[in-house]
Amino acid sequence: MVATDSERDAIAGVLGRAGFLAETEVVSTDEELARSLAGTVDVIVCADVLPGFGIGDVKARCAAEGKKVPLVVYTPELRDTSVRMAAKLGAADVVDAAGLSRLPLVLAREIRRARESVAASARGSLLERVVDAMPFVVFVKDASERRLVVANQTFATTFQVTKEWLLGKSDFELFPKEQAESFIAQDSDVLAGKSLRIFDEVARTAGTDRIYRSLKVPLLDDRGDGEYLLGVAEDVTESRRAVEVLKKSHTISARTLASYQRRAQNMEILRQQNEDIERLTAELERARRRSEEGPAHEGDTRSRVDSAFLANVSHEMRTPLNGILGYCDLVLREQGERLTPDGRRDLNVIEQNARTLLGLVNDLLDLSNLEAGRVDVVTEPIELDVLLDECMETTFLLLRGREIALVVDVAPEVREIASDSLKLRQILVNLLSNAAKFTERGKITASARADGDALVVRVQDTGTGIAESDLPFLFDKMKKVDGARPRHLSGRGLGLPLVRELVHVLGGRVQAESTLGRGSTFEVRLPRVVRAAASRLSEKRTSELPRLLYVDDSAQNRDILRRILAGTFQILEAEDGEQAVERAVRDIPDLVLMDLALPHLDGWEATRRLKAHPLVSHVPVIAVSAFVSGDARERAKLAGCVAYLTKPLERDLLIATVRRHLASNENRQPTTDNRQPTTEATRQRETGNET
Repeated sequence: MVATDSERDAIAGVLGRAGFLAETEVVSTDEELARSLAGTVDVIVCADVLPGFGIGDVKARCAAEGKKVPLVVYTPELRDTSVRMAAKLGAADVVDAAGLSRLPLVLAREIRRARESVAASARGSLLERVVDAMPFVVFVKDASERRLVVANQTFATTFQVTKEWLLGKSDFELFPKEQAESFIAQDSDVLAGKSLRIFDEVARTAGTDRIYRSLKVPLLDDRGDGEYLLGVAEDVTESRRAVEVLKKSHTISARTLASYQRRAQNMEILRQQNEDIERLTAELERARRRSEEGPAHEGDTRSRVDSAFLANVSHEMRTPLNGILGYCDLVLREQGERLTPDGRRDLNVIEQNARTLLGLVNDLLDLSNLEAGRVDVVTEPIELDVLLDECMETTFLLLRGREIALVVDVAPEVREIASDSLKLRQILVNLLSNAAKFTERGKITASARADGDALVVRVQDTGTGIAESDLPFLFDKMKKVDGARPRHLSGRGLGLPLVRELVHVLGGRVQAESTLGRGSTFEVRLPRVVRAAASRLSEKRTSELPRLLYVDDSAQNRDILRRILAGTFQILEAEDGEQAVERAVRDIPDLVLMDLALPHLDGWEATRRLKAHPLVSHVPVIAVSAFVSGDARERAKLAGCVAYLTKPLERDLLIATVRRHLASNENRQPTTDNRQPTTEATRQRETGNET
């Protein structure tokens, strides 16, 4: 409070009678106010008649200290001059002696508004970090002058300037005249057509012409007119160069070239998705307008818009990413030795960028679902030593040749547990990846022990360590803690917050200990349910390869899976739910991999029909889908699916999951032999035409 003693007593009395609990400090000079502003101040009550220290002086000091603190003016008598002065200086409210009883309500209101403003600023900061982390050029132009109003860090890095320098610039200030005219013409087409368009452009950046694939979409105002233009551009120069290198290599088979051409067509899939994207944009616009209809519903409406946006965008982005990652993996495994060093490097760059974007989508969606409580815990038997070994294999790929020992130490009493395997795998992979990222040499150890009724998992590293002052913020998604770590070790900053939320969902807790320069230890404690002493998973004793029926309406996805599982399983195929039921009853597969978003008959209903049919009711069905919501998982479980895998598929995880359910299903096979295929199917296998 900036007030005299008598004013202070009157104000304190009103606050006390109202039960308003607050820590107050009275100042009467500029020096005293400066010292107070050095701490935390939620609101300032200022008397307008304080001798030698008025409202203007208070506002000036707040501005000098960089503090945006709400100001409430107290005056013994409400006068026009007081009101005008308060309004001119931006005061939040004016309270006189006669109306002093409403001061507690005014203060509570302003404190609430100030805290909401801080929270909104933090959310905006997180969104800016996400956009800056994307490996694509992201920008927004105003529709009238086509000048930049938003530019992400990738844009600035590409031009070797700052983001602030880019704002307000036009294409004519960034590119040669011919290129700028071409970009402006494209922008006009997008704004006039009011729909998403995709362009292949040549743009000169840092003195070099590069090839970009740009997606541009208009942002419409309430009247339906284009107000802004949003653009996302990917530098495809290296991928084009990689394709040319492959074409010039006489040792590469026609089959590999064909797969590369199909991979190049993945972006064409985006063109075919324009209608769905436009529909999503319209839905988001309607939701935005509903959110403006009343402040009382603002929070709920925004939550619904965020959920719809994340769910739809996740599914739309996973489809092309599945193709990109799948074909990169196939080419690297099948033709890796024949590629030139440049070609292999370029393919690795493509794969790395795709995985970076996929990781961002996954982390954001998982955090959103966890914080909103839209997740279910699915308890199932887990071989913890096997799971940790698989997670370590993933970690090994991140070491990039560094001399680091990876150690797994699982006590016998916790080798078989019951928990949610998907969530536990996410926790372990995030902790191990974090350790690998910040360890240059030494050792990374993952250990598991029983402590009473709790499972204790520790991940220890000999890396750079974390400063003690940063430990309280380690799991805070609003602040990325890198400490003294090298800049090249920076990550997305969402892995540890995601670990905390996942551990919380499983009913446990996570903590960290660290010494700067000596390494870190992360400890996860979870409620433990030890599996009964049951037989270990046994390998199937048969000379015939297990038969898998893969159901997916995408020929591209079926081609990828058929090739990555070649020599391990026989693959049968179906394009929709109706074909799946017919093929399964005819050929009796050992296991079914079922996509959920299928034409004619969706995967949920197809699974229910399989489980109701006496010939195939015993066959395990694993859901395979780009949907990652808890609702989709629950529906799959209720339909009869024994597991749920999300696209893009990880080969090792897929094979491990399939083998686990094949082994556990052996003892549940029907007593009669229902696996006799029709004569036509038998003839196809004998002639080698089975797909």
